[in-house]
Amino acid sequence: DPNANAPHTVTQWFNTACFQLNPPNTTTTGIPNMIGNAPRGVVIGPPTTRVDFTMSKNIRFGETKRLQLRAETFNLLNHTNFRAVSTNVTAANFGQVTSFRDPRNLQFGVKFEF
Repeated sequence: DPNANAPHTVTQWFNTACFQLNPPNTTTTGIPNMIGNAPRGVVIGPPTTRVDFTMSKNIRFGETKRLQLRAETFNLLNHTNFRAVSTNVTAANFGQVTSFRDPRNLQFGVKFEF
């Protein structure tokens, strides 16, 4: 199991020692080139942890006019979320995290309805 006792760091997300390359052919090694026995999706990728927050205030002007003030934040706690892990056995970065999700984002808005 590549996920058991895995370090879960940027440089090594899962245990890469659980995988090996197939020999290129059977003539030099005598070992048949067979498909492995690992099931599909055996590597569990990194989870996403986000806290989003919205705050809004509606202000009425008479019966038909309204002003709305909004403040929104995405990934409020600015938690680092890993996005993709290299699962190509022949790649130099095999088992490493290759990208990250967006950091904290703030968004402000004003809407006037009449």
